Amino acid sequence: MTDEQVLSLPGLRLLCRIAAGRLSVVYLAVREEDGRPVAVKVLRLGPHVGPEDLAQLVRERILLAGMAHPNVIRILDTGQAEDCAWQTMEYCERGDLRTELAHALPRERVAAVLAQLASALQAIHEAGIAHGDLKPQNVLLRSDGSVVLSDFGIARSLRASVTQPLPEPRIGTPFYVSPEQARGEPVTPASDLYSLGVMLFEMLAGERPYGAESLDQLLHLHQEAPTPVLPPAVRDWQPVVERLMAKRPGERYPGAGELLAQLQRLGH
Repeated sequence: MTDEQVLSLPGLRLLCRIAAGRLSVVYLAVREEDGRPVAVKVLRLGPHVGPEDLAQLVRERILLAGMAHPNVIRILDTGQAEDCAWQTMEYCERGDLRTELAHALPRERVAAVLAQLASALQAIHEAGIAHGDLKPQNVLLRSDGSVVLSDFGIARSLRASVTQPLPEPRIGTPFYVSPEQARGEPVTPASDLYSLGVMLFEMLAGERPYGAESLDQLLHLHQEAPTPVLPPAVRDWQPVVERLMAKRPGERYPGAGELLAQLQRLGH
């Protein structure tokens, strides 16, 4: 008997597993009330799940409440039972951006993805949210090729009151982590811009800017190594990558809106 057959969620018919994380599993499901396909993130409760794990699921819904942007994932519903908690989200048919990154992307595709992600970051930053874990696996693809920023599990509210406890800083994904996150400092909008710069380099070059044999070496490269040079055919993008991946947060773009403005001036 499959896990989908064992697990039963009210109002949903689970079809198949489409992703799995450390503690949660994402299923493709059909919403019984209207037949709409949705993605369902399920967290199995038990001794292995701590309060912070459940809090991440709740935090994601709270942070995105009222957010209506075409490139930011929408949380449709949440629920909790004795043995699990879940939330339903928009289902993106083409998977995630990692599926396109076996090689460098065409310039037009790079420009389109970058502009959509910058627009998503501008929206969440203006709403007082820093994502903290921007990477290709957290960028989903609709059937028309448009992108959706997802997985706000370690996102941080920038408007929390001084009396409201914040989650402990999380490092994010090491290949895309900003220098300040690598030092254990809290995530900020500038941290998201650095991670976007790493993704931009990968989309243009067909490989990540830094690779290492150990986690410590990789984190050191993010903190100290110069930004690698792009291949000649896309070298005109180098100033944009350099500014996004500046080691000091204050040397990056002041915000995603400024990045969008420069892309328009450059004709990208």
